[in-house]
Amino acid sequence: MPFWDTDYKKEMMKSKAAKEAAEERAAEAKQRAVEYRQKVNAIIVTTGDLKEDYEIIGPVFFQVSNKGLFSSMLSELINKYSAEIEEMRNSALINKERIDWGGLWGQRSVGQNDFEKAFFVAVQELKKRAVVLGGDAIVSMRQDIDLDTNGVQFFWHWSKFWGWAV
Repeated sequence: MPFWDTDYKKEMMKSKAAKEAAEERAAEAKQRAVEYRQKVNAIIVTTGDLKEDYEIIGPVFFQVSNKGLFSSMLSELINKYSAEIEEMRNSALINKERIDWGGLWGQRSVGQNDFEKAFFVAVQELKKRAVVLGGDAIVSMRQDIDLDTNGVQFFWHWSKFWGWAV
């Protein structure tokens, strides 16, 4: 048997084993991602308290803004969560997009269509932080919205969300 035939077979076996290992790692990563999403979705978020005893693990905080000329943190997160937002919109849990006609008669706009989406993505991000801390819920969640209407053309808002991972 010629030496190149043996080398070729060895390389084929190595590449097949490497391909199978890569496929196995990809399957494991996909399974971990599914489990992580399930944990995030299972997190309870409340603006009040829970009726059962719990231990406070620590604070969770998230801030989002629509500031940016061509792109913003909020628009990137809306794209990231677009499937969930569309599902909620179809279930009437988020209002349908509307054109803001206020600019036609001089009324200032701060992107009212973004507030519900900002709330949704911020709560999802808070849940992720609670999972990282080992929490099962977020209690006493609070929100603060600051508007910057000093600009001539663009109006920005910053939304801050915080609570306690328990």
